[in-house]
Amino acid sequence: MRSTSTTGRTSSLSPLSSIETRYRGLIGLLLISPWLAGLVIFKLVPILASLALSFSDFHLLDPGQTRFVGLNNYSYILTDTTARTAFVQTVRLAIEIIPLQMFASIFFAALLSSRNLLMKDTLRTLFFLPSIIPAFAAALMWQGFVNPSTGWLNRLLLHPLGLTALNHFSSRGASPSLLLLGSLW
Repeated sequence: MRSTSTTGRTSSLSPLSSIETRYRGLIGLLLISPWLAGLVIFKLVPILASLALSFSDFHLLDPGQTRFVGLNNYSYILTDTTARTAFVQTVRLAIEIIPLQMFASIFFAALLSSRNLLMKDTLRTLFFLPSIIPAFAAALMWQGFVNPSTGWLNRLLLHPLGLTALNHFSSRGASPSLLLLGSLW
């Protein structure tokens, strides 16, 4: 295809043919199809299924007894004190954890980006390692640290100072330990 420019000279433009455009589109769709399949199977289907089940009285052991109840489940949640308590605790935990995580993340990012830091790559690797350790393993590890009889925190730090042993993971005061562990780990 030829076009005339303002100078009067002709230049050749080569737009993609419709077949080539369609071919590139199909190749792109083929390359993105595993991600699309994962999105549909592992995200959209469970979300839509849980939405549909939220409008029913579902019996797991006998699905034949499932019946449609409409908005009754939602009206029950609004009047249930346990649900209200769980909602308030979730919001409180989010208000406590999010600023702590943001501050710690910015602080450590600035620290590990410092030009004066020695062994920067090693330290960055050490800070990244906890993100690949499952949270359950981290909780077990910290439970071992604060164990009243065998934990190193209690044996090496608190007992020599004459302080009482910490056992935050099995006591009623587990919230501060879990808050710290969940936000910073």
